[in-house]
Amino acid sequence: MAKLERLVVSRYHESSDYNGINLSRLASQLRVQPEALVDAIVKLVGLGRVSVVSPNQTNPFIKMFDVPVEEQLDGLVDRDPGLVCLYPTEMSMSAEIDPSAYHDRPFQKMLVLAAPQLEAFPFRLDVLDTYERDPRYWFRFYDFGGTISVHDEHYGDMDESDRINIRFGVGYDDQGNRVVAVYLRHLASLPGKQQRICTEFLVERECRMSEEFFNTSILAQSPDTMSVYEAVIQEQVEVNKLFKLLGRPPLFRSTYEDQRRPRGFSFFVRPTKRQYSDFVLLLDKMLSQNINMEAFGDDVERHERVEIREGEFERHPKGSIAVLSEWLSLRYPQLAAAEKATIIKPLRGVRKERQSPAHSIQVDEYDSKYHGMQDDLVRDVYRGLSMLRRLLMSDSEVQGYEPPFWDSRLTIKVY
Repeated sequence: MAKLERLVVSRYHESSDYNGINLSRLASQLRVQPEALVDAIVKLVGLGRVSVVSPNQTNPFIKMFDVPVEEQLDGLVDRDPGLVCLYPTEMSMSAEIDPSAYHDRPFQKMLVLAAPQLEAFPFRLDVLDTYERDPRYWFRFYDFGGTISVHDEHYGDMDESDRINIRFGVGYDDQGNRVVAVYLRHLASLPGKQQRICTEFLVERECRMSEEFFNTSILAQSPDTMSVYEAVIQEQVEVNKLFKLLGRPPLFRSTYEDQRRPRGFSFFVRPTKRQYSDFVLLLDKMLSQNINMEAFGDDVERHERVEIREGEFERHPKGSIAVLSEWLSLRYPQLAAAEKATIIKPLRGVRKERQSPAHSIQVDEYDSKYHGMQDDLVRDVYRGLSMLRRLLMSDSEVQGYEPPFWDSRLTIKVY
């Protein structure tokens, strides 16, 4: 048994990627038949000195997760010895290496001590704050996960200890608050400085990973949900398609599909008044400030007479939201007041929310309520754009429009 254990430990320690050793190779090195090692393996697993990859794991050549002993040994005699991979445990690795040598690389230390590579660690959202705000980093966030890397033009000038290339996901703590989830394999690849920084943000409470991140990163399955942020972008694209079918210029001057999504158009990592205000300003630029007045043609008068003094008037341009509201009433007189409010009220709400920070100095504050306020705001905007699209789809002049595939197949979700 001792020789078998040493072979498992040395293979793991000497491999470049923390690999195990399969039963066929072990048997060859020990010059026995694979079945002759089964009893020894069962005893070593029972003693906690060796672990066997679960037969349910799709890739046996990395230690993805810890599983109960019963699952490790399930059907061991009948399994293909080429797919039965053995790994050391922390108990057996501690005798092989000096753990103190990794005191400045805490996550690499865990991996060296044979922790499972896909164990996910939860962190506070603000662990992302530095990377999101630093333009040297390429920060891409897709609502249930994202990546951080260094822009090519800054890579050579950046200290090696600050270079980072990592994938992360979203999870939730026991109270439903968002956390950042990162697999140990990725954490262990970080420079020591970055590993130490991350430990300051570890969440001690029990957390769970989002289903979407698990399915895409572990099971390689496409999610059956769509982020409400991505849905807002796609609804603007569809509205422009419908305006084109009406023979009109696009309603929105710019759309943000195909990797053009604005940085910051996602839930913010630090729930502060300042970040909320920045998000509202961005959202207003994507919505009311993005409305193309040429889309309404001559249907609506774009100016109004405003009395500045008794008997004296000036001609002022109407706001884009007001013109859209009038156009909807003129073109769709059958539109119910509640349906129209679903479209217009969120646009006005965003515009109102941005007025105060745009015109006054604000005292910043930290409060978890801002996450909830952001979620509510973007949900309302999505519902309004979706209602507008469905209204345009009902127009008698629209011919040949195909609704997007996600409209009936995906659930819109705030991750």
